[in-house]
This record gives sequence, C-alpha cells and structure tokens, in this order.
Amino acid sequence: RCEIVPKKEAYKYVNLGYQLICGFNKTKMRLTKEIRSFQKRGPLPEEGERIIILQNNAYHDVFNGQVFTIRRPLAVRGRFIDLDIEDSEGRSIVAPCILEQFGAEKTLQVRPKKILLADWANVLNAHKSQGSEFDSVVVIEEIHSDWNAAKWRYTTTTRAKNRLIYCW
Repeated sequence: RCEIVPKKEAYKYVNLGYQLICGFNKTKMRLTKEIRSFQKRGPLPEEGERIIILQNNAYHDVFNGQVFTIRRPLAVRGRFIDLDIEDSEGRSIVAPCILEQFGAEKTLQVRPKKILLADWANVLNAHKSQGSEFDSVVVIEEIHSDWNAAKWRYTTTTRAKNRLIYCW
C-alpha cells in the first residue's frame, strides 16, 4: 500500500512504528533531535530505542547499516555505554558503544576491536537504509541535483514491505 502526501504530514507517522528515510544527514539529525525531544527521551540511549551500526565490527559480527533495538542500557563508563541490543532476527549481544557518536554529524574515526560505533535509527538517510527492509516506511523526498532521482526513489521506496508513505 502506498500513499503520497505533502512533506509537512510526515510527523503524523513518527509514533506509529514507521521508519523515516530522508536524503540528507542534516535532515536526519534535525528530525532525530525533534523526535527524541517529542518522545521526552534523555541524552542517553534508552530501552526500546533503535540504533544503527555505523561501521563493520567482526568481533561482534555486526555490519554497517544493521539496525538493533536496545533491550536495556547496562552501564555508562566514561565515554562508553554498554548496551544489551537485539537484531531483527532475535540475536542479542552486549557491547560498548561510544556515547559521543550518538547524534554526531560524522562517523568517528575510531577502530577499536570491541567497541561499536552506533547512532539513533528512528530516521535514516537513504544511503544507510540500503539493504534494510521495514514493515512501514515514510520517505521524505530530498534528492541532490547530482544524484540519479529514479535510483534514489527506487532505493527508498523498496525499503517498505507493507506500507509506504511518500512525502514530497
């Protein structure tokens, strides 16, 4: 099922379990901040929130773009937070994540073996959504003039399994 609506209506779907996908990192950061504020979330990752892995990590057998749900935050240790997380197939791991990466504009250039680089996943840019699939998706159209618009639209719209809301 697909519905095409104006961009201003994207907010209707935030708390209904839809995955938001946009074009630009700046939009992702702004919307994530607004959504977390609206949901009265604190500065730290919380139970039930979804996160996205930003870098492959062989130690934990996770890959760039993989989405996890936080089962529970365990401990804050300096610049790290230990998270008990679960992927969409039910596999759980406990791993330390770098706190300063959450909400950061760029991926940190850190290559620790046991540390995960992760960020909030309630809004993803189209690039990070590639290879993922979600039951319900809200696409906020943002296409740079250098991009192939048809490929961008294909990539974003095919992330939805059951329901697609396309905001233009």
